[in-house]
Amino acid sequence: MLLTYAFLLPAQVDLSRWGVPPADYSGITALGNGLYALVDDKQTGFALLSVAQDSLTGAVTDVVYGGFRDAGEESRDCEGIAFVPDWQTLFISGERDQQILEYSLSGAPTGRRLSVPEGFSRILPNYGFEALAYDAVSGRFWATTERPLRGDSLHLLVAFDRNLQPVDTLCYWPEPLSFSATGGTVVSGISALCAPGDGSLLVLEREANIPAGYLGARCRCRVFRYAGGKKTELADITTRFTLFDHSFANYEGLCPGIRLSDGRPTYLLISDSQHGYGIGPFRLRDWLTVIIPAR
Repeated sequence: MLLTYAFLLPAQVDLSRWGVPPADYSGITALGNGLYALVDDKQTGFALLSVAQDSLTGAVTDVVYGGFRDAGEESRDCEGIAFVPDWQTLFISGERDQQILEYSLSGAPTGRRLSVPEGFSRILPNYGFEALAYDAVSGRFWATTERPLRGDSLHLLVAFDRNLQPVDTLCYWPEPLSFSATGGTVVSGISALCAPGDGSLLVLEREANIPAGYLGARCRCRVFRYAGGKKTELADITTRFTLFDHSFANYEGLCPGIRLSDGRPTYLLISDSQHGYGIGPFRLRDWLTVIIPAR
């Protein structure tokens, strides 16, 4: 795993060491007191994880799997998830229906949804609402698609108010791709948003080059702070899947972790292992990584 960063980055940890079952994790949100909800793009609902971090270093010290709360619906290809503390509900975006729906903490749909602007009818198939966040300070939801809309070169970050109506749209330009195709699968785009509550957004840009059989696969994930129309890179992570390096991590979720004893925030990244996909002994893993602002 190659790293360049303006954040300190502890080593990624494999969730299976704590008995967490393999899954298709695509988004994560903090519920408070070390509890997190994670969506799975193969089933509708959310899993619960309790994550303990060291207050000095931010390192993950323990993880407890709390099971999956099924919404009782067909898979919506769930990709993003955001918790609204004072409502005690979760909003989940789906790439299959391109809707952002509300659920109770028991997993049941409430019937409410964000009012997606008509312009988003230009979403490219399978590149829809991947990223979702809620800013409890401003009371705004933020969402964007994995790839720009058909005919566009920039991403549109759309904000919704607490009446669930669209109120603002920002343009966001993605970084140029750094990998060349190798005859397998190449994916790229924004895979997660995070709202720290300071008026900025953290944006996770991901690109992956995956040859047939996965050997030689590479994934580059970069986290940017976006504020006032300007991007600042906070972390740059490249992981691989080779005979001797199984660090490949397709990070698709980003949310706040604990605040350290010195006051610095931490952020958690969660990867999608495609349910532990692999061939023989070579299998993808559900990785959890902590990023921490440098002093």
